[in-house]
Amino acid sequence: MQQELFAKDPVDQFRPFCYVQGRKKQSTYFGGDRKKGNALMKRGLLSFLLIGVLAPLLAVWSFWSTIKNAVKKVWRAAKATVRTVVRVVITVVNALTVGVFDLLLGFLTWPPKKLRLHIFILADRNGPIVNPSDLTQSLEYAKQTFKDRFNVKLVPYGENMVEIIKKPAPDAALTPDCGVGALNNEFLGEAGEYYASQLAGWNALPISLTFPITAFVVRDVHNKVGCSLGPLTDYLTLDIGGVASKSTLAHEMGHVCNLWHSCSKTNLMWKKAADRGNGAKGFQKNLLRSSRHVQYW
Repeated sequence: MQQELFAKDPVDQFRPFCYVQGRKKQSTYFGGDRKKGNALMKRGLLSFLLIGVLAPLLAVWSFWSTIKNAVKKVWRAAKATVRTVVRVVITVVNALTVGVFDLLLGFLTWPPKKLRLHIFILADRNGPIVNPSDLTQSLEYAKQTFKDRFNVKLVPYGENMVEIIKKPAPDAALTPDCGVGALNNEFLGEAGEYYASQLAGWNALPISLTFPITAFVVRDVHNKVGCSLGPLTDYLTLDIGGVASKSTLAHEMGHVCNLWHSCSKTNLMWKKAADRGNGAKGFQKNLLRSSRHVQYW
């Protein structure tokens, strides 16, 4: 009798009957396969441990990402605020010193002045958005208009007026907003930060007393063909449709140089590009020629 019991399971003879029964029930629960049962138990324990460790880590990582993004936005806003304050100060100082004559008598369009312009063609994964030759019409129109209406000569800032940035730009910079959206991008968005890093004549602060205008050729300006935040920035954006329009570049440059929209179709600052003229009124000549971007040197 004793030999038969040990033949079945010698270890069971030294354990309480209830324990054996419990183990037998457990074995029955796993289909009688003890190895399978142990494997499932180990797997469940491992899953529990992983969840217990990973869940707090993921929560910490999510919290850290939120803090990091918030700090990044605050830093962007701080830098944009400094740039804006610097521009406002320069604009006021310029208007009250070297620009005071034109602020009062700019309608005389004398003597001749200069405006530095640099055009960056952005690229995506497929290459440059447009070819430099595509800008010929709008660039020549802008040169002629500024010369005829304001006696201001457009000259390049640097060796060439048009340059391609071969490295693909961020999607936010390729498809910027306009109006309130552009203002938000300037202070909080990736697009504004990217444009600020590429500005001609800037390296965190102005490094040139000519204060050039930078035009960025992008893929698409939302609901527009071109956009500018006026004298608050030193740049404008122009999409493929804006490049095809002969007057949009000159129009957006007018915004950068203190001009707002006009109610006259014959005026350069008329909203619609399709039937826009290139005229300018006396006060517009005063404002544009006294802009920080328009200098005697």
